[in-house]
Amino acid sequence: MLRAIDISMHQPSIDLGKTDCDIVIMKATEGVGYTDPKLPQHHAGALAAGKPAGFYHFATGKAGAAAEADAFAAAVAGKTGVLFLDWEAGAVSKGPAYAKAWLDRVLAKTGRAPLIYMSESVTSAWDWSKVAPAYPLWLANYGTNKQQGWSEAPVRAPKHWGAAGTLIWQYTSKGRISGYSGNLDLNRVYLTAGQWAARAGGAAPAPSPTPAPPTPSPAAPVFPLPAGSYFGPKSGPAASVSGYYSHREDLRGWQQRMKDRGWSIAADGLYGPETQRVAVAFQKEKGLSPDGLIGVKTWAAAWTAPIT
Repeated sequence: MLRAIDISMHQPSIDLGKTDCDIVIMKATEGVGYTDPKLPQHHAGALAAGKPAGFYHFATGKAGAAAEADAFAAAVAGKTGVLFLDWEAGAVSKGPAYAKAWLDRVLAKTGRAPLIYMSESVTSAWDWSKVAPAYPLWLANYGTNKQQGWSEAPVRAPKHWGAAGTLIWQYTSKGRISGYSGNLDLNRVYLTAGQWAARAGGAAPAPSPTPAPPTPSPAAPVFPLPAGSYFGPKSGPAASVSGYYSHREDLRGWQQRMKDRGWSIAADGLYGPETQRVAVAFQKEKGLSPDGLIGVKTWAAAWTAPIT
């Protein structure tokens, strides 16, 4: 998976060379007659940082789908990037037919099939059966919308698109990542760099003339607890080691490894609700029994399982 941020004039001073992300999606236009004033700066910043771009149009539904599409196509002409229709707020009441007319026209004018952005509630409130087969989804679903960093968010399966048609998930608007001091929208992109480039109208990265052999997964440190024991709640049985009385540095090592993998977790060496939550989500992702307890398999997977 790739990691994307989406920005607009509300992030006027962001340094994209320092910001920890793989992809930059930026606002291009809104309605008709408005181009984001920071579009040139953000586009230049992404190019300078060597980060692939995406461009979105915030639909208003006021000027007609064709006029809105033409305004967007003109703004992104000559720019390489994945294209998006931002379908929220007042535009939603125009329904899928308006959105499809915009998508079809942008495809015809640019040769690139856009994605459509919407909240999960909108995917189920309207009949998108004529849109979903041709135009993948950029899904917005924040859950509790807590402040967090990059996470290995598993893809959701919203109505009409399902998991296969959902290529991006915006999972928080309170993202905190290195290189930027404020909140950012954080997105998980379920594409490879080559797949993104193909949708962006650019070439996929050239392969190395002599591919290096695959790097083996690092060996996991030896599980530090006696047979039958595990890291778990302080209130658990004798086999449950919480870090409060022993093995705090060992548990801290597992937490730090999960943090290095992109999970939002404090490496404090203590087993609490946050560690349990991360353990359960990680176990589900890796096909392990999702009990939230860190035994031999969950311990080892933190080092040996591929980062997805």
